[in-house]
Amino acid sequence: MVKRGTRLSRKITVTEVRLLQAIQAHFCALNGIVNTPQTAFARLIGEAQECNEALANDDLKEVKGELADLVIFSLTVANTYAIDFDAEIMQMAQTLPGVDAMADQTEGPVANTLNITTLQDAQRQYNQLEGNPPTAQEAYQKMVETTGEVQRAIEKHDIRRVSRGLVGIVLCVMDIANHYQIDLAGAITDKFTRNYIKYNPAKSKALLESGMTEAEMLETHRSQWNRSDDGNYIK
Repeated sequence: MVKRGTRLSRKITVTEVRLLQAIQAHFCALNGIVNTPQTAFARLIGEAQECNEALANDDLKEVKGELADLVIFSLTVANTYAIDFDAEIMQMAQTLPGVDAMADQTEGPVANTLNITTLQDAQRQYNQLEGNPPTAQEAYQKMVETTGEVQRAIEKHDIRRVSRGLVGIVLCVMDIANHYQIDLAGAITDKFTRNYIKYNPAKSKALLESGMTEAEMLETHRSQWNRSDDGNYIK
């Protein structure tokens, strides 16, 4: 058994997750989407099921997109509780070997940032040191177990366990991404770009002002989107 890494360098002040969490919150606000823990978690479960189908079909492009969605909807659930997911990720990262040395120490808005790519690589290194990197299906099954724990925590209003469970889901996502050598950070960026085009905020506002419910507005966006266009963004 390999002992996990030492505490993070004090130079590291934030992870990229904080930015991603803010982007998703902004996206939902622009589109008039009001999430509750239950509705956000239901969407997370839906993405997990779609991920399972993509894995079964060995469709790597779909796997890539679904992994991005799983991270995004984990952040959405966190936002419904105003969870500082960044702090949770920071705490988790302290257990990964060498992660402080890999952090971005550049100047500017990303200074002292621990990014998604670094976390994914650190998780990969940890599994390799353990000598038993999980297969995609093993990581998926672990994620299924973890989502069950999150569901029970939501039912009990146990925010602390919800938060820890969401981190566990993200770790499983990274394990699946590592199995297929998927650039998770790139996948998330591609999915955010596609979402802002598919769910155009100006159109969302017009649809809601016309009297549509949120569910009807979202369904209209989906029905008018050519799924083949996903290939222009998820590559």
